[in-house]
Amino acid sequence: MAMKAKEQINFLMKKHYENAIIAKNNGEKVGWVTSNFPQEIVQTMDLCVIYPENHSATAAVKGEDTACCKKAEACGFSNDICSYAKVNIGYSFDNEMISEKIPEPDYLLCCSNICHQLMKWYKYLEQKFNIPLILIDVPYNTEYETDDVRLAYIKEQFYEAIRELENITGHKFSEQKFKDIMSISNQAGRLWNRISDLLIEDSTALRGTDLFNYMGLVVCQRGKKETIEALQLLYDELKEKNNKYKNKKKIDWKYRVLYEGICCWPYLAKLSVSFAGYGINMVGAIYTNAYGIEYSTFDEMLKAYTYVPNAVSLERARDMRIGEIRKKKCDGMLVHMSRSCKIWSGIMYEMIRQIEDKEQIPIITFDGDQADKQCFSEAQYDTRLQGFYELMESK
Repeated sequence: MAMKAKEQINFLMKKHYENAIIAKNNGEKVGWVTSNFPQEIVQTMDLCVIYPENHSATAAVKGEDTACCKKAEACGFSNDICSYAKVNIGYSFDNEMISEKIPEPDYLLCCSNICHQLMKWYKYLEQKFNIPLILIDVPYNTEYETDDVRLAYIKEQFYEAIRELENITGHKFSEQKFKDIMSISNQAGRLWNRISDLLIEDSTALRGTDLFNYMGLVVCQRGKKETIEALQLLYDELKEKNNKYKNKKKIDWKYRVLYEGICCWPYLAKLSVSFAGYGINMVGAIYTNAYGIEYSTFDEMLKAYTYVPNAVSLERARDMRIGEIRKKKCDGMLVHMSRSCKIWSGIMYEMIRQIEDKEQIPIITFDGDQADKQCFSEAQYDTRLQGFYELMESK
């Protein structure tokens, strides 16, 4: 019997971690890499890599985050740093705290387009494991578009990174293979966007929060043919489900909302259930949209990676949200103020003011964290969600 899409995605993610352990045991070099380091380069060179942010998120969903965070804090790390980093650092001291094992790294790839705290995190890992670190500096873009000067600066760093990777791993970069991988990655990006766009319909049967469960595949394996097959299967299943739902003229969702911020992984199940309880559907999220990128050249790929959520100007970030609100016909915006992610959450207060001025929709915030359940108050969240619902009712 053929696997359903969700089963196939889970299988590919499990295989992703298992293959890294097998590769390590066979003497192959394994890297740890940040989630928005262009994976097209990694996959062109047939490198075996793990994404610690994804690993930390998986641990948080399983309730294994607190022990790791406390271990990192006991070893001198502030409770105020990124919890993805705390979980990963805690795991590096004691891997028995997490059920999903990953091998120790032989090299590190860090791209600062997400945030600059990553640079400190990966510098620590470089010293701890005494391994090479390849660091790409992507400047915060104060302009609306990435100009040629910034692009040239970034491009030269990636050329040097490829040369270093060839020396470290013995694997070569092939222009032809890059084009092949880029084509696959673009297909994955388009499919991911088409899946998200199923939420445009009022009568959608898809819970938007489910996208968080599927996104690991496009984070870790976007340039693989197996990913295309799994995403196509997911799209076909959801499209068929939507059509059946629409034919019954059934609409369970009273309100459509944009979820803003990084997923609150330790309480993802609670968020999903509480949304449904109020007849609310998350129909959009900038966090999940970050992996639906498309391009046709090496330069366009690099430029696309400068437009990830934390690397863009306030004006571009605001317009990304407004575009999603209008496209998905949102009735409100629920904002997760993550303690861990200062660069994302800190800019939100001014962005909220500007979006309220332009869109005239209710916007409510709640406090939490992407991978540390100690920073989340269920009582506060419940109160905020009820207030959010009542505001939409009053509209």
